[in-house]
Amino acid sequence: MALHTVCVKCGQWASRMVFWRFCGSAQVHETVTRAYEQAAARAPESITHTSVVLPQKKTWDKLAVLKALNSTITKDPTESPYVFKDDPYLIPYSIRDQRVFLQARESGKLAAEYVVRNYPNLFNKEQAEPLIPAFMPTILKRQDGEQDPLLDFEEHILMQNFQEAVDAYDKLLQEGTPVPLSLTNRLLDLLSYYGDAKLDHKTRNEKRWMKAAQCTWREDFHAERIFNAMDVKDARSYHALILGTVKHGAGNRALELFVEMQEQGLQADAIIFTGLLAAAPMIHNSFEEMWAYMEDLLKQMAAQDIRPNVNIFNTILNSLRTYGGLSRSLAMQTFTEMIAIGIEPSLLTYNCILSFFYRHDHGSNKSVSILKEILDKIENQEFDIIDEDDVKFFPLAMRLCLEMKELELAHRLYRFFSLGNNWKLLHPQSSIFFYGEFFQLICQQEDISVVLSWYRHIVPSIIQPTREMMIHLLRALDIASYLHLLPNMWQDIKRWGNVRQEMLERLLELMARDKQPPELQVAFAECAREIRTYVTGSLQNAIRIPLCWQGSMPEHLALLLLRANSINEAWEALQLCQTYNLVPSNAVLLEMLEVLRKQSRADLVVPIATFVVTFGLSGIEEIWAAMHDGFDLSPDQKEKLQRLGMDLMTSDSTSDSDSDSDSESDQD
Repeated sequence: MALHTVCVKCGQWASRMVFWRFCGSAQVHETVTRAYEQAAARAPESITHTSVVLPQKKTWDKLAVLKALNSTITKDPTESPYVFKDDPYLIPYSIRDQRVFLQARESGKLAAEYVVRNYPNLFNKEQAEPLIPAFMPTILKRQDGEQDPLLDFEEHILMQNFQEAVDAYDKLLQEGTPVPLSLTNRLLDLLSYYGDAKLDHKTRNEKRWMKAAQCTWREDFHAERIFNAMDVKDARSYHALILGTVKHGAGNRALELFVEMQEQGLQADAIIFTGLLAAAPMIHNSFEEMWAYMEDLLKQMAAQDIRPNVNIFNTILNSLRTYGGLSRSLAMQTFTEMIAIGIEPSLLTYNCILSFFYRHDHGSNKSVSILKEILDKIENQEFDIIDEDDVKFFPLAMRLCLEMKELELAHRLYRFFSLGNNWKLLHPQSSIFFYGEFFQLICQQEDISVVLSWYRHIVPSIIQPTREMMIHLLRALDIASYLHLLPNMWQDIKRWGNVRQEMLERLLELMARDKQPPELQVAFAECAREIRTYVTGSLQNAIRIPLCWQGSMPEHLALLLLRANSINEAWEALQLCQTYNLVPSNAVLLEMLEVLRKQSRADLVVPIATFVVTFGLSGIEEIWAAMHDGFDLSPDQKEKLQRLGMDLMTSDSTSDSDSDSDSESDQD
């Protein structure tokens, strides 16, 4: 009875547990009154007698149970990003596999759309719980056996059946059936957005964020034919075709339609002016003509009392950005005017302003000060996506922080990115650059403990590490003398598909540079064996990347195996130098002879001497002396060594005479 309360019926002090159990029953109320009195007598004097009124009914939120369950779940730093969650066998681990995964998923969506669009009669049962109408096929309701060409035409538009919709429209005109202007405009919207209806719906680029790089609009498009055949055209008809021509790179045709629209006495809206401003770089090749054209459009907007919005200003800044530093002053004037009339900038606005100083000054201090001013204004705000290019701000800002080595500014940018739902304003394909460049900056300037903490935070729950990230991490481990983590890094390199030539060279170099404790040398030797397996070809097909022995890789491999007392494997690794015409250093031969002396392995002395003679190494007196010091050689081995020594002296004298003759000829 550690928790006490007062009965609302009798006012007696009692345990809350007893109160909840008995006070609801009138039959036992009198029976337990004495129990309440006894409990009150035993209650400590320090307890304050307060009345607690229990509500008759508690109203719960519909999501209360889900919220309670969600509060018990914490983020798993080892899980894959949500976009890649699938069957464990299908989860991609490398950057290449991630791209294939996303494209395959998009292809699957297109295949599902094709089935739903072409065979809607197969989906006549609504079995989904809960039912989401947007995910169900759109079928117009009609009476049994009813055949209405207009309904068929509208259904083709809803299902985005391009060719069927065009054929149905032509059939209606041939039969003399009047087509409502609203339906014709909807058909123009569809054809103008996707271009020519002759193009198969399945040919849409699976990477929908990519834009057309050239003009793809043609005069023989169905949209042009239908528009020219219309007897009555309203503002929406011109709206559809103007935006379609701008989207597909036909800026001059958009301007012609706009002039025709004005001659018909139709008034354009802000969306049409936005499209015409976006087409300015397509129409005019010089900066002066382009700016005069945009000024004329803005004056027409003012005459028609059309108030500019954030999309208008962003389009002006985007068009000015095509001329780089020439338009910087006009861009700043546009931005100042935008603030003066009370329009709140979007992330695309700040991205344009930042790019005027970053791209054309190659990351000057001015661009850093601009970014600081931007963060001072917006770092405590949450943004919603307004334009599809809003996602370009964070990668550009982080790239600037990396190039200018602004660590504190990068942390401020990351805090702003993590605020609320701002993280949604980063495209999945750009996140790897944003996080990768942020991690590179941390590796360059932060303590190793901070570096490892960030590595565990973002890998793999946010991104999969790239080759550049792993190289910077290896460099940070080298600077901090954290080489005992190299075996763990090798496991991550394999797991995330970063097995590359430069990565293997760097890893072998770090592990072989200094002698380590025996336990760590054994771990290094195991990593070296796995690297040998990758390079020799047995695992190359799995990674689809050509690898080869080059530089000091065989020498480092031999050292790692030698320090783990794997002498025979080390000797086989050293012979790779002869196979691939690579010259080993004297240090690795001396270290091998020292290990052989300690292990009393005189059987490899003669093969090593033959190896030395084959390469004709310079400065081998120390190696030759080590072969005769401390080894219990048999007479036969001594004779072979003597013969090899004579051959070596002969080759040295021959090379010396050749060099002398060459020098004399040079003097002559």
